[in-house]
Amino acid sequence: MATYNLFCLFEGQSTSDAFSVDIDSDKLVCHLKKTINAEMTPKFDNIDVNELTLWRVSIPFTIEEKSITMKDIENKDKTKLLPIISLKTLFKNDPEEGNVHILVQTPPS
Repeated sequence: MATYNLFCLFEGQSTSDAFSVDIDSDKLVCHLKKTINAEMTPKFDNIDVNELTLWRVSIPFTIEEKSITMKDIENKDKTKLLPIISLKTLFKNDPEEGNVHILVQTPPS
């Protein structure tokens, strides 16, 4: 079984704020949500993991300090992730190096 190293970014943050999570390729998106939530503890303790929306994206890392929003990627290749999808289905090949792989949306505050 392979382990993926996925770079994640919360909407509104720049690529320099990206963080990585390691997760087994046979896990589901719902497991990825829990892993992301655990990685961001205590910052997001008040957010229910089921309220996170995950998007599969391919955003190159840049030195530019620009916040990434959904508007920035509206014409790019992206996939809204359903909880029951397996990661090995999403990433048929290993996740591309040098990119953010997952954009995380939190509920409006």
